Amino acid sequence: MIRCLKLLLDTYPFSKKPTGSEIPVLSNRISKYPVDITAAELAQEIVKGKTFVPVTLTEVGEKKRAQLNWKSQEIICLDFDNEKSIPDPDNPKKKIKVKDIKMTLAAALEEFKDTAMFIYTSFSHKPDHPKFRVVFALEKVCYSSNDIISTYNYFESKYPYIDTNCSEVARMFYGGKELFELNYSNRIPIVIASSINKSKNNGGGLCDFDSIRVLSNEYNSHQNPPSKVIINSNTQLNIQQDNMLEYIKSKNIDRLHTILNPNAVDFYTYSETVEHIKSQDLRLFLGINAPTFRCIFHDDNSPSASIFKSDKSNDILYCCNSSNCKFGTGNVIKCVEWLLKCNRLQALRFLRQVYKIGFHQTEWQKEQIEFLDENIRYVQSEEFSYSQPIQYKLIKNYIGDLVNFWSIAKDYLPPEHYSSEQSEVLFYASIGHFNKVYGKNKSVKRLGDRLSLFTYLKYIKKLKESEIPDRMLKESKKYIIKNKALNNQDSYNLIQHYVAYPLTQDVLVDAEDKALEYRNSEFTMKAWSWETIARTLNEEEANRVFPQMGGKKTKIREKSHKMTTEIEIVGMKLISENGWTTEKEILENVDLTIITSKTGKERQMKKIIFEFMQKYGLIKFQLNKKLSAELGIPPTVTENGVGYPRIIYKK
Repeated sequence: MIRCLKLLLDTYPFSKKPTGSEIPVLSNRISKYPVDITAAELAQEIVKGKTFVPVTLTEVGEKKRAQLNWKSQEIICLDFDNEKSIPDPDNPKKKIKVKDIKMTLAAALEEFKDTAMFIYTSFSHKPDHPKFRVVFALEKVCYSSNDIISTYNYFESKYPYIDTNCSEVARMFYGGKELFELNYSNRIPIVIASSINKSKNNGGGLCDFDSIRVLSNEYNSHQNPPSKVIINSNTQLNIQQDNMLEYIKSKNIDRLHTILNPNAVDFYTYSETVEHIKSQDLRLFLGINAPTFRCIFHDDNSPSASIFKSDKSNDILYCCNSSNCKFGTGNVIKCVEWLLKCNRLQALRFLRQVYKIGFHQTEWQKEQIEFLDENIRYVQSEEFSYSQPIQYKLIKNYIGDLVNFWSIAKDYLPPEHYSSEQSEVLFYASIGHFNKVYGKNKSVKRLGDRLSLFTYLKYIKKLKESEIPDRMLKESKKYIIKNKALNNQDSYNLIQHYVAYPLTQDVLVDAEDKALEYRNSEFTMKAWSWETIARTLNEEEANRVFPQMGGKKTKIREKSHKMTTEIEIVGMKLISENGWTTEKEILENVDLTIITSKTGKERQMKKIIFEFMQKYGLIKFQLNKKLSAELGIPPTVTENGVGYPRIIYKK
């Protein structure tokens, strides 16, 4: 059976090195989390950002992370910071750390390929200043702290530039960013303290590092070990001396299967398929494992390319920084497009073959995708503009966003319908995902407002939590947890469940009525909100458009009431004095101690204008030359000419 390693592993995934008060809290907490874990599982947990201590503790007394409580150890970790301490020029009594490269990541991958299990980069690692840790497993559990110290002393004699704090028993090692798997089967013998002392007494030094015995264990009988990695003269790794690029270009699927050894999987949605493909080991796929290397997409005289994991997703990305290369940055799909000189669809088909991915669509999915495609064609047609003129005028600048929404619905369409009506397309997505598809230049709030407008027009429906099927709700909550590990913005990670409707005549007639209501209610996107709809129409309609707010028993804030009262007092006073007024005139006279900004005043006016006019029996209409003369209201003169305002007056 696969040998599990015993150690302490914290449960919290940090995205950067812990600092300040985080450290003592972490130190006290980690002793509560002993684990039995395989080498492969440990490596994955570390690059999620989790801290570990490579020891077990005694059960006697208070269980604290201290040398006194050390019980056993079977992992050795070396820290290569590539720094040295020098006197501070400004204060000779103090020392500062400066960069001093003694071991590059590429050199470490070659040096420890037959002894270490894996290497991972620390949070502060940079391409021009490599910082990484090399993790070894002992051939058996060690119950002597002296022998552990002797083993660390052995490495210090071989690599005097490693961080000497590594030998501190029960030291914490923080998680990191990127994993470089060597061989999880590699094992090293314990360096027995008595044998070292005997060697020194006989006038000898430590035995040569190359003589450390590498052990194989039962891991090999249960899981194929990683392919042997050999660095060539260009620091580009060659998997089993095979030319991976040649296998890709010749579409040698059998050979790629032999090397990559993918597990067959089945997916029913396009999004799951693509996410799985983009998370695959791009280094292994291209036959590259050095931190920097000569780019494969142009004649590169010096290493200018790298492969790394995106901070915002699970995507593994290839990047070339050379000004002579047009590739830029891209995932495995783009790499295949360039290597095979094909389009994206052809690249995805090839990669599904390579990674043994079955992509199946049910008849129900195919039917829903067909009507979503028809929705897209219709709103982009001339027919839509003349058949539905009011709604077209309202959304003509947002049609691209509506098309993107339906495109996302197609990608996330589940394999079966979740409602009693098979025509309903039900799916979920975060506002952050919409942001990626729509374009990062758009704010999260603006995207949310436009999706709410589409809900108001009844093109789509936002579901309340009580309306969401249990299985889908569980899936979406897992998605939220996953996203929060990547993005700290709550609004960015907000999940909403949607139903996308086919544009039947009933739907279009309803949308035309709602567009007319929008126009007559003096709605604007600038002030589009739950409060605007609640004040102008009613709370029930506001809760339909913004169900995530209605479920929280949203109420209009006291500050908003005060702002509204101030606008009403000023407006009615001006009408009483002059018989009429304008929005602009009201805003110019509003007390800034109540509403502290011009933008705030304008937004609040748009929110309450319809309610204000209904409450006091007011009318708003556009002046013209004749009415201006009859009512004695002067026109507005600007550099662009003479204009006539929209006035507000009492019936």
